[in-house]
Amino acid sequence: MKIELFNVNEWAGIDDKQLIHLLNVTYNAFSLMVGKDLKKDIVVTNNKYPTPQIDHFTNNKEPYKIDLTIPDGFDWCKIIFQFSHEICHAYCNFNDAQKHRQKWFEEVICDAASFSNLYNISKNWNLLKVKDGLPTWCHQSYIKEYIEILFSQYNTATGLSGTQINKHIDINLANLEANSLQRKWLRDVNRVVSIYLCENIFYKSPPSWKACIYLNRWPVPYNGSFEEFIDSWKTLGDRHVSKIIQALELT
Repeated sequence: MKIELFNVNEWAGIDDKQLIHLLNVTYNAFSLMVGKDLKKDIVVTNNKYPTPQIDHFTNNKEPYKIDLTIPDGFDWCKIIFQFSHEICHAYCNFNDAQKHRQKWFEEVICDAASFSNLYNISKNWNLLKVKDGLPTWCHQSYIKEYIEILFSQYNTATGLSGTQINKHIDINLANLEANSLQRKWLRDVNRVVSIYLCENIFYKSPPSWKACIYLNRWPVPYNGSFEEFIDSWKTLGDRHVSKIIQALELT
């Protein structure tokens, strides 16, 4: 698996060697948590769409195409955050279930991937050799500051119990499902669940990320219920999937 840049001149504030190093660190950090490499190469572009995205594909031999929205390469934590999210979509088999009522849950998982991978990179800064290919102004301590900025973006609640997160999902489910069918994401609602999963699962047990490879690996019905979706994931998945479902008090 290799990462290539397309239209290098779309990036400002970071040169191509530094950028490739940062993208490789981001990918390697996440793939180590999952315990598995992606089977295709990744082509990365910048500023093509209003929001970051990974393109759908019809030819399985095509590389993944990920477009980030980074106005300034100086914001290296944002590159990690966005790229981690889109890599996670690839691991979640996003292309096999492109539109359905429970797509919001994949977004929750991928949002959690962004936070979890930032945390992972900070914790394993020397092991991952993050600093080796980055400018001198990139400091490990900034990751913590960046995460705090993201928390304040939606004033995200933290430290919730399983009962509270289950109630949060239940209260917002109809709205989450309706917006999923329009490919609209309630980021503030999703983030509460994402942070809960990070605090209770992913920060504590990085190998739990193996659970994402089981998402969307069954014929996901367009109008299927959340209960059906979770049951299918549990049936196909392993102990890591069961652990996440249990933490969300969905069983």
